[in-house]
Amino acid sequence: MSAYSGTGALLRLAWRRDRLLVPLGAAAIAGIAVSSAKATLALYPTAASMDAGIKTIFASPSAVALYGPISDPTDPDALGVVKTTMLGAVLLAIFGYAVVRRHTRSEEEDGRFELVGAGVVGRRAPLAAAVGVAVGAVLFTCLLTTLGYAAIGMNVTGSLAAGAGWAATGLAFVGLTAVAAQLASTARGCAGLTMGALGVLFLL
Repeated sequence: MSAYSGTGALLRLAWRRDRLLVPLGAAAIAGIAVSSAKATLALYPTAASMDAGIKTIFASPSAVALYGPISDPTDPDALGVVKTTMLGAVLLAIFGYAVVRRHTRSEEEDGRFELVGAGVVGRRAPLAAAVGVAVGAVLFTCLLTTLGYAAIGMNVTGSLAAGAGWAATGLAFVGLTAVAAQLASTARGCAGLTMGALGVLFLL
């Protein structure tokens, strides 16, 4: 039997269990980003007001530490997304982590792995299925955000770049959580390793 036998069946099972969690989580994260960008663009409709807004926000080192530096101070779209670029990436990382942990260590602690393992399931299939669902959740969130940015009139290329940046972060944490789920023997240990890595990377 292949180590990945049964992956398709476990993918379907995981999606059935997450059929509300994934769409609602993706919509919430995308909604926060798009609504924030729309509100910011409405707040600074002219170049003069935008320049004043940028100077006000980024005069504070704590704001730069929280939001990150702005890529182009003359671009209204850059101002529109600066507040949610890092925050959204963190939320997306937590989203990907939550999906992977839910279908790996949490499943084991709830006793469902023993039931699944009694069938024709390879030993790598549960992790592969968990990663598959999490990758889909991350990419779906990024797609919704990109379409949302474009829908409110933001530059399409920039919208794609913002979505791609989020995707890189989210997918990295899907991978980190998958590794942590193998290193830790409990769901709590998996959480500690992944959230610890997120904290360190946020500070960096």
